[in-house]
Amino acid sequence: MEDQDHVIEIEADSIEEAIKQANTRKPRDFSILSEEILSDGKRKSVKGVADTMETAFAQARDLVPAGAKIIEEKEQITPSQRFLEVEAYDEASAEKKAKGNIHKSGRIDSVRLKTLAKKGFLGIGKTPNVYEVKVLQPAVAKVTFKSKAKIRVKVGKKPEADRLLDELIEIGRTEGFLSMPRDSNICGRCGSKVVKRGVKVKCTYCGLEQNYNHFNETYKHIRAREIGTRLYDLGGQELMQKACYTVAAEHGASIGRELESAWAYIGGWLP
Repeated sequence: MEDQDHVIEIEADSIEEAIKQANTRKPRDFSILSEEILSDGKRKSVKGVADTMETAFAQARDLVPAGAKIIEEKEQITPSQRFLEVEAYDEASAEKKAKGNIHKSGRIDSVRLKTLAKKGFLGIGKTPNVYEVKVLQPAVAKVTFKSKAKIRVKVGKKPEADRLLDELIEIGRTEGFLSMPRDSNICGRCGSKVVKRGVKVKCTYCGLEQNYNHFNETYKHIRAREIGTRLYDLGGQELMQKACYTVAAEHGASIGRELESAWAYIGGWLP
């Protein structure tokens, strides 16, 4: 794979697994630049509506995407017919009133005048027409399925400053940016006692592990200072400050202050 960006489509049982595969399949010096979810891999349902349950299920199955696994089939409403008596002054009103009392998948088959309205005398004893409404309820079938999760990712090389920032965040997570003298037996982060194993030490309180060979004579992380120098070359103190803010947001204000101290006097940087 050359340096230009590439697009990869990946299927898996879940979005998380697809992203994990994307990170595994990309070249080591490439990063995921963008990510698009084509299918979330979650359960979904479709419905079929027809005169018979068999046809309703067939209709629902036709809506299931190719390659998806059917998990459950359920009869939601069995087909039927019934008659409603509705009082109204005209047929259109009777039909409208009946529709408010049936399932949304049902339909009006016919409306028949059953009893004529009574005019009454001077409005007294007035009654509306009575209509007989025939309602047909078709079969409703529900099919639940699950498709594979599918993502489309764009991979490529991040800008240099972003790659350096990723490296700083990892240093902050693993070793920190400041150490202590080798004979002090004190953690460079929390000041607690450390256990020595050659050039490596581990704090008995916060668990931080450091390799003394990664720190200079003033107990500052060598690679972190190299990164600070390069960031200064790329964008001056403004870019360095942005990196400090990002590290602090990722690991906390105290780790951000560690980095500020580790960069002392790089390009005039004041700790």
